[in-house]
Parts: sequence; structure tokens; C-alpha cells
Amino acid sequence: VPPAGPPPGIAAAEAPAVYGNALRDDPWLDAWPVVLRDVIPVPAGDGWQLADARSASAVPIAPAALSRPGLWKLVALSGGGPVTVFGEIGHRGFDPYAAWDPGDPEEGEAAPAAARSVVPLV
Repeated sequence: VPPAGPPPGIAAAEAPAVYGNALRDDPWLDAWPVVLRDVIPVPAGDGWQLADARSASAVPIAPAALSRPGLWKLVALSGGGPVTVFGEIGHRGFDPYAAWDPGDPEEGEAAPAAARSVVPLV
């Protein structure tokens, strides 16, 4: 039975360190799976990044993901607000694979975790 809602996830600032720890154990590792919580997709120069809604940190979206329609799904799903995203962090950036629908917020609150559905991005 799948969990009701997104896993807890980590902050965007923690993702490079998580990848670094995994890379220390396997120097040939290209990427590592992570769930990022409370990130907002925002344009950055010639690409995009996932900015942490709670701090000034961000992770760049991997160049390979920039040409996929899933990026636009993620931007639309976010609507400028924070989302939880599953993907892989690596030396090229973060490659998003799925996100949890934040639901229909009322009075600035997100929908309950059990009401959120997974949206595939690839």
C-alpha cells in the first residue's frame, strides 16, 4: 500500500551533502535519489532551480530536465508555491521525476497529506 502523501523530504540545502556522502562511498555514482520538501521552481539565468521556500538556498535543475515537458508540469503544479519533489541529485544538478500535488489550498494552507496525489514528471 503506497503511503498517504509525500515522504518527509529534505531541504534543498541538504541535497548536495547527501549526494556527496553517497559519492564518498561510490566514486563512480552519477546521481542519488532524494525527496526535496518545500521547494519552488524558479528561473535562473539560462535554466531553472528549485529554491527552498524557507531559506535562501537552491539547487539547479539538471540540464537534461530542461527540455522535458515535465519541467512545465512542475512549474504549473507549483503555481509559485512550495511543492515536494522526488528526483535525483548529481553533479549536474537535480533531475525531477515526480511531485506531490499540493492540493487546493484554503486560507494559505496546503491540502492534508492524505489528499495529495503523485504527479509524474517523466
